[in-house]
Amino acid sequence: MKRIFYTFIFLLCSLIAFSQTPPPPPETKVSAYIGIVHPIINFTEQATTFNFNNYYLVGLTTAVIIKKAEKYAFNLELVSFIRSQDGTSKTSNLMVHPGVTRYFKNNFAITPRLGFESNGRYGFTFVFTKTMFKAAKIHPVNFNLVNLYRFGADQPAAITLAINLTFGF
Repeated sequence: MKRIFYTFIFLLCSLIAFSQTPPPPPETKVSAYIGIVHPIINFTEQATTFNFNNYYLVGLTTAVIIKKAEKYAFNLELVSFIRSQDGTSKTSNLMVHPGVTRYFKNNFAITPRLGFESNGRYGFTFVFTKTMFKAAKIHPVNFNLVNLYRFGADQPAAITLAINLTFGF
């Protein structure tokens, strides 16, 4: 009698366990943004340079964002830099910028990134983001403070402060 009772309990527990449907996987959201970045000041051991003095450097940003969780997203940003100096302009650099974004309350976010530049420089970047508003309720307009730390290419280590304005879609 005990054997039948235990078998019944085992079958009942198995039926309950296997009849549960697993929770659905989190929905993956893919979005993108375009923007413009203005380096403001660059610090090295040798000199401090300002962007608007002897030249003008501007970056055009494009990124893809893959969000699988509510508070985290992976993103890959490409930045093409254009330098204007002495009456001529040219593309000066392409930066590949992967990172992970952490979203906070009140439309704030932080994104630590790796930076790999076509001129041989590399390093890391911290981006502090504030969503200013959403155009048409789905297109966020973000203001970003950017801190770049770069090394390599036989140049001294550098810290650059920049501002970035992006439009999401």
